[in-house]
Amino acid sequence: GTGYWSALLRSRSERDAGNVMFPYDVTPPSCSKENEYGPTVMSNEYHGQASTFTDVFQAASFDHAMAQVGIKSSCSLMLCYPPPGCDMALSAVSAHMANDGKIIFHIGEWQGLTGNSAFEKLLTQNFHCNEKDIFALPPWGTD
Repeated sequence: GTGYWSALLRSRSERDAGNVMFPYDVTPPSCSKENEYGPTVMSNEYHGQASTFTDVFQAASFDHAMAQVGIKSSCSLMLCYPPPGCDMALSAVSAHMANDGKIIFHIGEWQGLTGNSAFEKLLTQNFHCNEKDIFALPPWGTD
């Protein structure tokens, strides 16, 4: 995505004592990919080639992102509107759990247009919502 939520959380973290975040997307807006003719600018399925609010890095999977950052175990995973009807969120949570991850931030709809039922089942079986940690962030436009 555009890194909007990461930028908002990063600005909050700077006030609250520095959490480190590495926003990733399979195809960040304006991501370039090398082919036989040289670099080609890719287009994000949801955001086209929109400007980002912070640096958003490219990674094909959770494990790929972890390897790029050089982290051996994960502290927290933020999924912001994971694609609907897709196993991406399920795969990311499974990998996060396999890397001793204990905290997940899910930004999106529950039983709606984010993730899938297998992802929601995995969350329900292995995590609980800690309402005291919920805080408001500015919303943006609607569909």
